[in-house]
Amino acid sequence: MRLTTKITLLQVAAIAVIVATVSTLGYFFGLKEYTRLELAEHQRDLKRLEFALDQQRQNIVTITSDWAFWDEMLAFVAGGARDEQFVASTVSASSLLTINIYSAVWFDSVSHPLIAVNLDPDSRAEVKANSFSIYLDGHRQQLVPSDISRTASGFVRTGDGQIWLYAVLPITDSKQSAPAAGQLLFARPLDDSLLETISQSVQIPVELFPPEHPELQSSLPSGDLDPRYAFCLEQDPLRHGLVFIRDPGNQVIGGLR
Repeated sequence: MRLTTKITLLQVAAIAVIVATVSTLGYFFGLKEYTRLELAEHQRDLKRLEFALDQQRQNIVTITSDWAFWDEMLAFVAGGARDEQFVASTVSASSLLTINIYSAVWFDSVSHPLIAVNLDPDSRAEVKANSFSIYLDGHRQQLVPSDISRTASGFVRTGDGQIWLYAVLPITDSKQSAPAAGQLLFARPLDDSLLETISQSVQIPVELFPPEHPELQSSLPSGDLDPRYAFCLEQDPLRHGLVFIRDPGNQVIGGLR
C-alpha cells in the first residue's frame, strides 16, 4: 500500500473518530439539556400546583370571613345563639351547602361550641357527626386558637383517610373593629370535585396520594425534612415530584402530583 493511500485512510479514520465523538457528546449534552428542561417544566408545574392548593385554603378563609365578619352574626353569638329565627334562616345545612361547607361550628368567647352543623359529603344530608367533627372532638386544641382574636387554617386527615380543609376566624363586626365575641370554624373535604377544580386551574391532571402510598413514601426525603417539593433524581431524573400536604403538626398527610 502506497504512503499516500495510508495517509488517506488514516485521515478518514480520524475524521470518523471525530464525528463519532462529536455525535456522542452531542447526544449526551443534548439529553442532559433535555432532562434539565423537563425538570424545570415539572418544577414549574409543581409551583403552580402548590399555588392552586394554597388558593383553595385561602378560599375557605375568605368564605369563613364572609360569615364571621358580620354584624348580625356578632349579635347572634354575643346573645348566646338563642335566635331561633336566625338559626333557621342562616345557620342551617341548606345555607352551608350553597357554599360547599360540610362542617361548621360556632364557638363562644371561651371557645365552647354553641352550635354545630355537619353534613355527609357523599349524601349531602345533615348528620349528627361526620369524620371532621369526630376528628375535631379529639384535636380541638390544635385546630382552634385559644386566643379568639386569632385566625387559623390548614389541612387535616380524618380517621377515614379523608383530607379536609378548615379555617377558624374570630366573629366580629363587618368593620372588624368590635372585640371578638366568639369563633367560627368552617371545613370541607378535599374531594374529587375540588381536585378537579385544582386540575383545571393548573391545566394538568392532578392526583392525590395518601401518606402510606409508595409514591409518596419514596418521595419523602431522608429524615423527612421540610422541602416544598420532593424530587427523586437519583431514581428517575424525569420524575414529576410531589407537593406535600401537611397538618398543623407538620406531619405529611398526603401529596399532590
